[in-house]
Amino acid sequence: MKKILYVVRIFSNKNGNLNSKFFSQMDGMKKNGFDVYYLSYENGIFNLMSFNDDICLFKKKYIFHGFYMYDNTKFYIDMINFACSVINKISFDDIYIRMFPFFSNIIAFFKKAKTNDSKIYIEIPTYPKKKERSRYGVIRNAFLKHSDKVEKRISKYVTSYFIIGEDCKGLYNSCHAININNGVSPFLPKKNTVINSEKKIKLIAVGSISFWHGYDRLLYGLNEYLGDYEFEIYIVGNGTDNSVKNMKSYIESKKMRNVFFIKSLYNEELDELFDKCDIAIDTLGFFRKGIYYGNTSLKSREYMMRGIPFIYTLDDNYSDELSFLMKIDNDNTPVDFKKVVSYYELLKSDYSKYSNILRNYAKKAYSWENIYKNKL
Repeated sequence: MKKILYVVRIFSNKNGNLNSKFFSQMDGMKKNGFDVYYLSYENGIFNLMSFNDDICLFKKKYIFHGFYMYDNTKFYIDMINFACSVINKISFDDIYIRMFPFFSNIIAFFKKAKTNDSKIYIEIPTYPKKKERSRYGVIRNAFLKHSDKVEKRISKYVTSYFIIGEDCKGLYNSCHAININNGVSPFLPKKNTVINSEKKIKLIAVGSISFWHGYDRLLYGLNEYLGDYEFEIYIVGNGTDNSVKNMKSYIESKKMRNVFFIKSLYNEELDELFDKCDIAIDTLGFFRKGIYYGNTSLKSREYMMRGIPFIYTLDDNYSDELSFLMKIDNDNTPVDFKKVVSYYELLKSDYSKYSNILRNYAKKAYSWENIYKNKL
């Protein structure tokens, strides 16, 4: 069985959507016949883990983990130093890296990997990267500019780049590249398909809440709505900027009710909340990141896998079978809640059917097993 090493930042003591994605990716690798290994981190200790056997093979402690900004700077140097010690002990057929800030020590890692005849794949999770970086601060962007210089030096060692985002036209840094979808965990439970019978519609939006998610558009639309239906909105996630504070201030100024902000939920708690809700909300503010084509959001794919219909702005070349989904403009206009009511009435006519269409579509289009097939 071929061995593959996945190099990515995984904190073993934290929940989160990204950890779920990483384990889903490794499950996809395993189902393609790989013996999968990965690095995990907790309290200054890096571990080499076997995904297939769920055991730790060896570990090493690093001493600077308590320093300011360690997780976004020195962490990556230590992770690659540990990865170097791993490939000095074990040879891997393939090495898969999810893009992170590169420092100069990664050059030695790539050289050693090629000495071992390993194929190297790098995933670019947001392309073009400049769109993602437009919201970063000066210090972080300075690190990333250095990373770009290092990245150009190691491109000659890369077998292929996997690009999530706009069409790369087969090349990245003058190296072979292919576009892939952002996959989703096949383990997400299917939502309870019982829809509310009273004239109340429950909406749910989940994420690391930021301005570019555009959830304020929901509040503006709800404030303008004068119809007979009652709405409840659940916004779930820890804010990464002032957007939650600003939305709460807006709600207070307009004396709005039934908008609930909930800190990040995981596992059964999140599943139970999805079961209560009727419609989910995808990212509504792509335009705030300068994105006007293509939806690389993990959020919409997770909604599909759960079987909950959603409202979205940008699609991913969805087939006609998803034409029932509600699409709104990718701009700053308030959400039209009269149209949300019409959407709800359509869904209510056969909610179970629409839910099954979404889940089956996600299994075909967004499973990591299919995404990686014949590519690794």
